[in-house]
Amino acid sequence: MSNYMKRIVGGSFFIFFIAILSSIISFFIRILLANNLTLEEYGLFYAVFVFVSFFALFRNFGLGAALIKHVPEFKVKEKFDTIKSTIFITSSLRICISVVFGILFYVLSDFLATYYFHNETASLILKFLAVFFILSVFIDITKNLFEAFQKPFWFPLVDFSKNIFLLTFILLFFYFGIGLFAPVLSHVLISFVIPLIFLPIVLSLFKFSKYKFVLSKELTKKLFLFGLPFVLISMAGNFIAQIDTLLLTYFRTLEEVGIYNVVLPFSLILLQFSSAISVILFPMVSEFWAKGQRDKLVSAVNALYKYSFAFIVPLGFLVFSFTPSLLNLFFGEEYVVGTLAMRILLIGVIMYTVANVNQYVLAGIGKPKVTAKIVTVVALFNFFGNLLLIPIYGIVGAALMTTLSYFLSLILSLVYLRKFIHLKVSISSWFKIFLSGVIIVFIVYLLKKLFTFNIWIELIFFSVVALFIYLICLFVFRVVNLLEIKRLFHKIIG
Repeated sequence: MSNYMKRIVGGSFFIFFIAILSSIISFFIRILLANNLTLEEYGLFYAVFVFVSFFALFRNFGLGAALIKHVPEFKVKEKFDTIKSTIFITSSLRICISVVFGILFYVLSDFLATYYFHNETASLILKFLAVFFILSVFIDITKNLFEAFQKPFWFPLVDFSKNIFLLTFILLFFYFGIGLFAPVLSHVLISFVIPLIFLPIVLSLFKFSKYKFVLSKELTKKLFLFGLPFVLISMAGNFIAQIDTLLLTYFRTLEEVGIYNVVLPFSLILLQFSSAISVILFPMVSEFWAKGQRDKLVSAVNALYKYSFAFIVPLGFLVFSFTPSLLNLFFGEEYVVGTLAMRILLIGVIMYTVANVNQYVLAGIGKPKVTAKIVTVVALFNFFGNLLLIPIYGIVGAALMTTLSYFLSLILSLVYLRKFIHLKVSISSWFKIFLSGVIIVFIVYLLKKLFTFNIWIELIFFSVVALFIYLICLFVFRVVNLLEIKRLFHKIIG
């Protein structure tokens, strides 16, 4: 168990560290765009970008998940010809689908600009992003290959490099006065650059020339049947994450789209930790399940529940406490109106941390259809709720439905997962951790009333005080103890 804990925790923290750096760069990109574009231009770019990104699920068609699931299994069984065939089949199909959608975006750009985006400039943006859509599939394939071959060092570096180059290109285009099309052209360029950078490393993962490619109907069917539920999973997941922006674009103003595309990604930064865990956990769970090591699986998942929740709660509630100050500091006063929406989203993100882990565990034990059922129900709930609330309440309605959807996802994933593995979910521990987070908000509120400092001093000093009291609460409530921490530490370092 010690080696597995080292792989989960060590690998997860590396991915988390790189992912946080990547998120910081991505965050800075949004700050850069918000401060160099008008609110309407900012909203227009993200309205078109989210629209194009939404259709990425159709080009993946669950084939990326099928690749990640089956390559480790074929590797254990030493079926190297089948590994090569799996890679070629999944990649070829995804490229073909990307080309079809890219052509459709280009052909329909004028129609969509008039009747959906309600802005003529959207047509040209959509034409450029159609090229990005086609070429960016190679970035997705690269990431999936690193994940399939369990290379946690390289996987997070793809997004990190993508954001580094994106930031660099945007700065250059702004310097030359490109304006609104700076982020558009930058995305097109990175879709060329990133796959080329990582190509030599991808080729070193597997000796492609040594093995045969066999176009097997049986293998293709197997990959499709496994991937099909993931189409529903991706579709539902994208609905939850993006349908609010798509509906805001149609029913509300581009300014609201712009504000929401600041508060939503700002809130979702907190999901990086559970996503980092899940990247390592998915192929590992598959290995545990295939070997019949149920006890190790249950032990790992129970520990991850507790410590991931304990880690994410204080971060979420600290951001909750400083939301208006952070929005004003980084994006400007006109974005502060998104405070309520962002605070609502933060509660949902905290809940979704555990749900995200659950969904990857279900997929790893070969139950993607169950995950598909969960996310489909959640997506339908989210979609119809957004249809009711967004036309009336705008971004607040969108945030509320996203949070309710995340909570529903948590409940359903726990119910289904407990049918397959004997998890011991400690609701009392979760409640105590959540209560400790609420105390953070109360402490920061009192400190703001008692003291007035520069915003940076407040952020640092008040956060340190609040986190110290949070740790004390965890010990007082007996959520953790020194002996437990020592045992976990020894498992990790071996």
